[in-house]
Amino acid sequence: SLSWTKMCDFYCALVSTVCKIACHAKKRGRGLMYDIKFPINADQLLEDGTERLTELLRAGGAIGENTYVTSMDLASLGDENSALLSELAVLTLEYKGDDADSAPKKVVAKFCPSEFETRITMDMFDLQKNEVYFYNSLAPKLNLKMPQCFFADYCAKTGNVLLMLEMVQGDFPKMVSEDEFPLERGQAMIDLLIDVHAPYLKMNIPEGTPSDLKWIPRVDNKLLKQVGGLCKKDWRKYDDLMKKTNDPIPDFIANNKDLYMDTSYKIQQSWARSEWMTLTHGDCKRDNWYFQDDGSAGLLDWQLLSWSVSPAEMSYVFINLPIEFTKEHETTLLRRHFDGLQSQGAVSHLTFDEYMELYIISLLGCLVKGVLSCANLTDDNEKEVYVMNQRCIILMQKHNFHECFEKFQRGELKYQQSQKSARKPASRATTTTQPKKEEAKPQQHSVTRVSIL
Repeated sequence: SLSWTKMCDFYCALVSTVCKIACHAKKRGRGLMYDIKFPINADQLLEDGTERLTELLRAGGAIGENTYVTSMDLASLGDENSALLSELAVLTLEYKGDDADSAPKKVVAKFCPSEFETRITMDMFDLQKNEVYFYNSLAPKLNLKMPQCFFADYCAKTGNVLLMLEMVQGDFPKMVSEDEFPLERGQAMIDLLIDVHAPYLKMNIPEGTPSDLKWIPRVDNKLLKQVGGLCKKDWRKYDDLMKKTNDPIPDFIANNKDLYMDTSYKIQQSWARSEWMTLTHGDCKRDNWYFQDDGSAGLLDWQLLSWSVSPAEMSYVFINLPIEFTKEHETTLLRRHFDGLQSQGAVSHLTFDEYMELYIISLLGCLVKGVLSCANLTDDNEKEVYVMNQRCIILMQKHNFHECFEKFQRGELKYQQSQKSARKPASRATTTTQPKKEEAKPQQHSVTRVSIL
């Protein structure tokens, strides 16, 4: 009955999402932030004209009452820079009035995806709603380099969003490139992530989560319990991809794939009780980074932010960097991240060994992402998916992942031991080997999903 309840929770959420999209996704509605009926796609934005655009930019504080948009030109970002999880367009604007010189001249407009399956994923997990909340309530508190937000709103009834963001200038590296990657850029990435992670590591997440940040999803979101079953169904596609490229899956992965997939959510559950829980970006692939002339790094696309463990963020960073760069600089940069957290007063009583165990066990999450990405392989993304999976396998081999996994199964990782010692004797144990009722394994039912690359 417990298994049936969990399955019903997931599919009730799925059916509810599909019905909401079918009934309301093409309608305009008033946003929660500004109570404005905003356009829901680029065509509507163009049809509304400069008067509505002026209203939106004023509401977001980008221009004052005496400034007006006089003309706008709309263009697609193009396939090369398009976002998988959103519809994007670039506005070139002209103004008159007091703020005409300082007003944004190029703006990226970000809408919900028009592709139905992608929209289901985005709405079911509130991904674009979360990005709206991020830019309105959290981004102003973070001293990070990211696009300036000129307007961001979400309609609860329709699920539609509109974000208008700065068109940032800089160098945007390509994910699949194995070209030389400067160490200075890797250091800039690490330094930015220290500034993301450190403040919230000191808040005792999740118990100490600020009331105004309860909307941020947790790594142990119950809807993610079905992921292991989905991976099993997509495994053949993953296997075919690796064989196609003459890069067979190592035996330790092939022989334990079912066990790995069944355990992936249990690992995430154990993280939710860890002292390493903090705010994470959640999608630190290389083409979400940009680098500017002063050497600084910035981050785009905050839809996948969550409360998770900081070392897990780092594993996803490294499977998105060139292999030779990772081989040479991985340990140095991980140490830089750990030391940077401690220098800001976070995790001062924790050890680098514990950090590394979390980093290694989190590689299973990278494998899960890679397998799920094989569900929607196309000629355009096949190389990208393969490269990510290849890098993940190399890191799992380098760090003897299966040995770390077996320690997790026995409850012997240092963070698990820390949780045991901090817990009252009567409380529930975290190891998978305790003789308590086990949670039912994720059901292997088919469900619409989208690559998260």
